[in-house]
Amino acid sequence: MVSPNLFLKLNISFNIIIGLIIIYLNIYKNNYKLITNIIGLLFVYISINNITILRQKSAPKLKKDILRTNSLLYCIIALFILVNIKKNKKISNNETTLIILNFFALLVNFIGYKITKV
Repeated sequence: MVSPNLFLKLNISFNIIIGLIIIYLNIYKNNYKLITNIIGLLFVYISINNITILRQKSAPKLKKDILRTNSLLYCIIALFILVNIKKNKKISNNETTLIILNFFALLVNFIGYKITKV
């Protein structure tokens, strides 16, 4: 078993990279879609939240619950993406990338929740 700190650190780095890439690609391709920027900002927000929790000397059970909460946030982000795809009635490369990255982050969080010790 591993510490939840390891998965929180992995989650922080992964979320910051994904969030900034999503925002950069949205601006670079001149799409300027609000939903894409909101999703990128949600990834950055989750990472900032994890940084503050990681710096606290709290119980491992609380950190494990944070991994579960982050998994819920990833599911909500996936719903935002799917609603946007249904509204546009077509899937672009940017949205496909968002779906793949979101489900990979969800998988990492779920594995972190399952194998960390309390």
